[in-house]
Amino acid sequence: MDTALAEAAVAAWREVDASISAGDCNGIPVLWAPLPGPLQAHLVFRVGRADEPFARCGISHMVEHLTLSALGEVPYRMNGAVTGDLTSFMVEGDESDVVAFLDHVCRTLHALPRERFEAERTVLRTEAARRTPDITAGLLYARYGPTGWGLMEAEEHALRAATVDEVQAWADRHYVAGNAALVLSGPPPAGLRLDLPAGPRLPLTPSRPVQQPLPTFVHRSSRVAGTGVVLPRSSTARALLRHGQRRFTQRLRGDQGVTYDVNGTWLRVAPGTIHATFCADTLADKATEVCSTMLDELDRLALGGPSEAELARDVEQMRRAAQRPEAAMATAVQRAVDMLHDESPAPAAAGAEKVVRLTPADVADAARQARDSSIWIVPNEATLPAWYFRDYVAWSSERVDGETYLPRAEPTGDMEPHSLVLGERGASLVLARQRYVTVPWDECVGMLSWSTGERVIFSTEGFRLLVDPAKWERASEIRSAFDSRVPAADVVPMGALEKPAAPAKPAAAAGSAARTRSPRALVRSPGFLLRLAVPFLTLAVVWWTQVGTASPPPPVSNPSFGAQPITILEPDGRTVTIGGDSSSAPAPAPSGGHLDVGSLMLAAVFSAAGGVALGAAVVRLRQRRRATSAKAA
Repeated sequence: MDTALAEAAVAAWREVDASISAGDCNGIPVLWAPLPGPLQAHLVFRVGRADEPFARCGISHMVEHLTLSALGEVPYRMNGAVTGDLTSFMVEGDESDVVAFLDHVCRTLHALPRERFEAERTVLRTEAARRTPDITAGLLYARYGPTGWGLMEAEEHALRAATVDEVQAWADRHYVAGNAALVLSGPPPAGLRLDLPAGPRLPLTPSRPVQQPLPTFVHRSSRVAGTGVVLPRSSTARALLRHGQRRFTQRLRGDQGVTYDVNGTWLRVAPGTIHATFCADTLADKATEVCSTMLDELDRLALGGPSEAELARDVEQMRRAAQRPEAAMATAVQRAVDMLHDESPAPAAAGAEKVVRLTPADVADAARQARDSSIWIVPNEATLPAWYFRDYVAWSSERVDGETYLPRAEPTGDMEPHSLVLGERGASLVLARQRYVTVPWDECVGMLSWSTGERVIFSTEGFRLLVDPAKWERASEIRSAFDSRVPAADVVPMGALEKPAAPAKPAAAAGSAARTRSPRALVRSPGFLLRLAVPFLTLAVVWWTQVGTASPPPPVSNPSFGAQPITILEPDGRTVTIGGDSSSAPAPAPSGGHLDVGSLMLAAVFSAAGGVALGAAVVRLRQRRRATSAKAA
């Protein structure tokens, strides 16, 4: 690599480091960096979605909305945001605007406007309804299930389950001085006060991966293909992210023209660990090509890493990034986040020095780690090479022992449950071919509960078990078992489940005599009388023929029964004894003939059919006559 280029890049980032200052306000660390324009401020707290319980997911978002809702209309720009590990309040304006905004936030966090609780809950539910699926959130759920960072894909259950007292308690516990940092785009303004109560810093909640063999993939109804990988947080991992995004963009958009946007992001999911995402949008008929190209380029990086020219290009882009006006502000924000994660913030120039020393082998090693830890989400239309991946675990490995409950109807397919087992250890749904969905009680993170009786429980492994009382015998016992096993704090009340209404029956056609005729008129009609008369007449003839002319049945004998008498009930009501003192049945009474039940049933079927046909013919004939009379008139 060109030595002059490397030295210039490192020198540029040394200037960025030198422009950042640090101080303190009421025990809260304050960083500031020069940025032209109005004064900007970022008040950051180390709490977010990944720290929340499953049944109270979204509670930090409620805190943020309630805090800003009390501000009303203001003449400056402001906003708030909640990510997996952070809550941020941002403002841009005059110095007096920034001071007033930060004073309001610090004061309101610990006196949330209770009168706005219901209104903001509705606002947040509306916001959630317009949110589109995010592939990064889906990849996090596939890796971590409904815990920690996997909750990024979960619904905001706090909007249904949390009370205003719970929201206030959450704010009092986590939005404290020891868990905050402030970043400014200039020196602290006069009158700045961050009146937050004292409190500890919140360590990052660990996210435990589910038991999945890697690499693996899952299909989804999506127009985005992507992969999530886990790597040590380092300059090498971030370099891999940049090189991968460049290569994917060049192949997919530049060379092949099969995608519009390629994106790469990373998140700190544990101390010293990041989750990186590569994704690209695609059309259905190009999904296989997009996925195959991404796999191919990741393999190329794993085999040989980037070229020397690619490494030099990366260093040049890094040098140019340091010259942007927002570089110092962005570096200060990253340094504040490092402090909130209890990680020593390294100077940006130190990171630049590591980048200029990277070799193709360093990046190739990171690419191999990424490939081996990858989970992919691909569109349903995509076909991936089976040899490349290991099977995604979609079923539990075992079922619990306990009381067995059966469905009301016989299962008609492989995906319909055959039984439900509830035991001391957990609950298991049993399907065909020895497939199970098991949720141990001690691994149950929460339950959705509908007033109409439905229940869904979730396990840390990402399995969910749904019970619909309309489909199970002894449904009340099942519901009681679920309710008694899941703590009330882990239950999300969902209200009444609105099921699709049954399709309405078509209205009777205008002028249809068969649908509008009164019962009396129907009985008097010739078609109806013929439909009844023909079957009865036919049955009478068959009865007379069978009873009057048939000969009695031959004697039934079976001497092998010995002395043990056995009595059999014949179809005509007579009893026949076999064995005992006589090995033959007594002769029937002289006045009775033998009735062939099979012949009688067959005659009944044919006579009924004939009666229906004859009656229909009469009805059609009458309708033609009426139509002819009406035309003549």
